[in-house]
Amino acid sequence: YLVLTTQSGLPGNVLGLPNLPWDLAFHTTASFLTNTNFQHYNPQSSLNLWGSLLSLQVAMFLSAGCGLSVVAAFIRGFTRKDGTLGNFYVDLVRTMTRVLLPLSLLASVLLVLLGLPQTFTAYVTAHTLGGGTQTLYLGPVASWQAIDLLGTNGGGWY
Repeated sequence: YLVLTTQSGLPGNVLGLPNLPWDLAFHTTASFLTNTNFQHYNPQSSLNLWGSLLSLQVAMFLSAGCGLSVVAAFIRGFTRKDGTLGNFYVDLVRTMTRVLLPLSLLASVLLVLLGLPQTFTAYVTAHTLGGGTQTLYLGPVASWQAIDLLGTNGGGWY
């Protein structure tokens, strides 16, 4: 929430995007933390690069990790005879470091090889055949889409 409401002062705001209003920032934060990922904004014209990475992509990893950790505790509840469920935080760290991060890295490399952009450049200007110019928004799209697909998150980069 804090990152989204102060994004105009963060580094990487090359487009000069303003802060999100408090209600939109709250809605976005709540939806990404609960893995519903509703987007009531246009990401490339509302969020700067670091606002997306520091707040939303971290939340995408955490929400997917929480879901997998709850599933692990649920399964242990049925299979263990001693009545313990284990440690949620240990499960969360293990899920993120041993499952989500390695698979996301592998998926990101595969997506880059397939042509998806993975750069910290916010945009490039292309000259069209008709003589005009067109702004193409870029960013770390491959890494975003990797956790988006692994965590079944709905928030998109474009």
